[in-house]
Amino acid sequence: MKKTVVIILALALIVGTLVCLTACGKGDEKGGAKAAILEIGFGEEQYGIAAAKGNDALISKINEGLIGIANGKMLEVADSYSLRTELLINSDTQNPKADATDGSWDKIVSKKKIVIGYTVFAPIAYTDENTKKFTGFDTEMAREVIKYLNDKYNTSISIEFTEIDWDTKVVNINAGQFDLIWNGMTITDEIQESLSVSLPYLKNRQAAVVRVADKNKYPDLDSLKNAIIGCEKGSAGNAAITENGLGKKVMTFDDQLSAYNQLLVGGVNVVIIDSIMAGFYISKG
Repeated sequence: MKKTVVIILALALIVGTLVCLTACGKGDEKGGAKAAILEIGFGEEQYGIAAAKGNDALISKINEGLIGIANGKMLEVADSYSLRTELLINSDTQNPKADATDGSWDKIVSKKKIVIGYTVFAPIAYTDENTKKFTGFDTEMAREVIKYLNDKYNTSISIEFTEIDWDTKVVNINAGQFDLIWNGMTITDEIQESLSVSLPYLKNRQAAVVRVADKNKYPDLDSLKNAIIGCEKGSAGNAAITENGLGKKVMTFDDQLSAYNQLLVGGVNVVIIDSIMAGFYISKG
């Protein structure tokens, strides 16, 4: 009788263990990363903030604000998004537009509002699912810079965030539809020629991202030439695809998040997006 009980208990223990292992395995799969960054580099880039061409006085004040908060609030914001090592500004950074005298800053002071253009791009600018607050590294940085300038110059400038079409951002800001592009914008020769651009404040690179199951299919740049690739229209990722002749088919989207979501559902094989964004979403599973 005792032997029978021992056998039954042993069998129960084995079955219980197998059930637990199966459940744990499913849990790991469900909660694990769905995408991975390939070990393919496109070189480092730098983010900048831009105003319409000729609005150097406005950008001068933005530079001044960035430098002013560099050793304080900037570090706090960066730490909250794990981006301290990507920062490019400190309190000793020089403002190259300090002598600007056009009236662009005075116009902002007069209307008491600055309109900042963005696209949804975590952790740069997004709505937190838990708090429902519009936040992000650039969003919070903008708030801190304007607060700094308001305190220093006794102004009362409020911020209006407006979602924009990234592909037509240069035309639209120069047409006066908004005052600043502050949204993880890569500084390029074209951007510097077309707009008034701030100091570089954050470093980044473009990343090739695939579903975890496809990681070994794309070992190098040549392998990406046979893939269906997604990116944001007019983005640095779009430029990287063109410059490297990547993709048997290229699909463009209104923002990087839409491209990333298409990867997850199998609409594309690879997306080229900012590494800062890729790391954020992958870490969220």
